[in-house]
Amino acid sequence: MVVFGHVRTSDSGASLVEYAILVALISILSVAAAGAVGESTSESFDTLATEMEDAGDGQAEEELTPKEKWEKAKDDFAAAKKKAKDDKNAAIDSAKDVKNDAIQKAKDEFNEAKQQNKSLPKNEKKKADKAAKNEFNAAKKTANDDFKSAKNDANAQYKSDLDKAKSDYNDAKTEWKSSK
Repeated sequence: MVVFGHVRTSDSGASLVEYAILVALISILSVAAAGAVGESTSESFDTLATEMEDAGDGQAEEELTPKEKWEKAKDDFAAAKKKAKDDKNAAIDSAKDVKNDAIQKAKDEFNEAKQQNKSLPKNEKKKADKAAKNEFNAAKKTANDDFKSAKNDANAQYKSDLDKAKSDYNDAKTEWKSSK
């Protein structure tokens, strides 16, 4: 590479393009992880709903009185609420792990760049260290933003799952009250 009329035989530190690629990959992985967990949660609730409809504690759903249906719906709601919370926490933990891994990788690359910059003349070293620090901070911000986004997605999925379970519970309660 030609720099100010001199030929450089080695590049020191990671370039901005390399950090941009790293940040893009981290973003893609975070979004994919959040999407997969959300879809898994939705499928789990669909399966749970089917199992609850089929199970009926040994009784056919049609044989249950409205009050028994409501009591069963209360139990089903409690189980669905716990499952939704567990799935949300798992999604957040997964996103946190992705974030921490991304920050650690950026930190390692920053330290490597600083080590490589030691051989540069003082003015160049100072500029290179500052650029490496800026790249690290950008990667860290992106990782934190991706984590917040994944956390918001997990909370939204939790709310959606909880709302569906609560709606089913309220429907059974309304049917029971109207049958009195």
